[in-house]
Amino acid sequence: MYIQPKVKSSYNKGYDLGRVIYDYTMKVKPNIVAEIGTYRGYSAICIAQALRDLGGERKLYCYDLWQKSPHAHCHVNEFKANIKIHGVEIFVSSSLKSFDEVIENLSGIDMLHIDISNNGDIIKKVYDLRVCNNVIFEGGSKERDNIPWMKKFLPINGCCPYTILDEHFPSISVIDYE
Repeated sequence: MYIQPKVKSSYNKGYDLGRVIYDYTMKVKPNIVAEIGTYRGYSAICIAQALRDLGGERKLYCYDLWQKSPHAHCHVNEFKANIKIHGVEIFVSSSLKSFDEVIENLSGIDMLHIDISNNGDIIKKVYDLRVCNNVIFEGGSKERDNIPWMKKFLPINGCCPYTILDEHFPSISVIDYE
C-alpha cells in the first residue's frame, strides 16, 4: 500500500508525484531498480514501497553524491534515516557515486529513475545508452524546461522521445523506446 513519504522533496509541493512513481513501478513490476539522484529519499521510498508490495526478492540501488555534491543540503545519513523510518530499508542499497560513475556501468536492471537536475544532455545520454527499457525521470514538461537554471542547458523537450506521466511541477516522464 502506498503511503506518501514524510520527506521534503520537489516531488511533494502541493501535489504528490510519489504516487505516480509508485504506480509506474507497480505497472512495470521490476526486480532490480536503479535510482541516480536519491537525495533525501522521497522517490526511493515510493519505489521501495512498490517493490515491497510486489513481493519476492526485489532491490533498489540508490546512487547520489549526497554531502559531496556542491549543491548538497543532505547527508547520506539523513537519506538512510528516512528509508528506515518508512520501513523499506531491506529493499534499498545505497552508494556514494555520481551519474557519470554509474550510468555507463549499469546492467541487469529492469527500471531506472533519474533525478539529478536533469537537462536534455543527460536524458539524451540515458536514451542513447538504453540501460533498460523502463526509464523514468524528473522533468519533461515545458514549465520544467523554462525554470531559470535550465536556460544555460539543452532543454529536455525534443532531446529524445518520451511521454509525460504527470505535468505537475517538476513533472515525471518516461523515455519511449521503440
